[in-house]
Amino acid sequence: MKKFTLFLLATALCSTLLLTTGCEEDTTGPGGGDLPPIVTIINNPPDTINELGGEITVTIEAIKGTQPLKTVTVLEDNVKINDLSRLTFNNQAGSANPFLVTGTDVDGFTWDIKIIAHDAFDTRTYTIRVEDEAGLTDEASFDLTIADPGTPVEKEIVGILMNQSGPAGQGALDLDDGVQTGAFSGNPDIAEIRDLGIDINAPSNAENWRQQIGPMNDAVVRIVDLSAMENFSFDNATKKEQIEAAFDTGVELTDEVVPFGETDPVKATPKLQEGDLLVVRRGTRTYLLRIDAINVTPNDNMDSYTISIKY
Repeated sequence: MKKFTLFLLATALCSTLLLTTGCEEDTTGPGGGDLPPIVTIINNPPDTINELGGEITVTIEAIKGTQPLKTVTVLEDNVKINDLSRLTFNNQAGSANPFLVTGTDVDGFTWDIKIIAHDAFDTRTYTIRVEDEAGLTDEASFDLTIADPGTPVEKEIVGILMNQSGPAGQGALDLDDGVQTGAFSGNPDIAEIRDLGIDINAPSNAENWRQQIGPMNDAVVRIVDLSAMENFSFDNATKKEQIEAAFDTGVELTDEVVPFGETDPVKATPKLQEGDLLVVRRGTRTYLLRIDAINVTPNDNMDSYTISIKY
């Protein structure tokens, strides 16, 4: 609308000059003293899509200046699109680019131009350029980003991890299937994390469960750093890339404990609380954990965590 207003003002000015000076023609460049065309994008093409090579529609309005309209050209980052299969002009397959304007459209038109977008996860500038018979042009541009949609989370499960100091066969957890095993028995090779049992130096049996977790089998455990992850939560982490980013920015474990009955120190989380978020990486797989519940059962070492897991 702004361009059209300028066009009307220019036309009025020229009419005034005709009355006073004859509006002498400037013949020093293309089109001489002719008024240029005006092109405006009148719809709202998307600024972001997730599909490589997705189709978008741009609606343009072209108003002629002094001379009839001649061609429409579509450019990508200021380079003419040569792959004509990517273009449709006013429901006509892109037989050329520039595309010839014919019939009554030379006096002005409103067209839908369909463009097959680029095939990379980045941002490109698309430009629609209109040229008239005098070689004068006008153009309108918009930016289009193809955003990487990421890889959807593969699995979401709930596992129960019990106090390692309880009966044999409990105290370690396979994060792939949420299956509990022992840290030293019951197929421990499948586990990524383990509970770190009791602290025999605690004041009483009722409070001797450490409520700390450590890694197993070359897994690495980190604490999610929410200050480095904007609007991050267990529920809104729907892509594997989000979980991987949470690991990459996560806080490494610095505490170590020697579990009861063992001699080697183990990396340990701080004492856990309900709602804590952990990330675990083993090999090429990264897991996000949320401590949903910490279930304390005094005096019998049957304490447990309820843990939501996704990867």
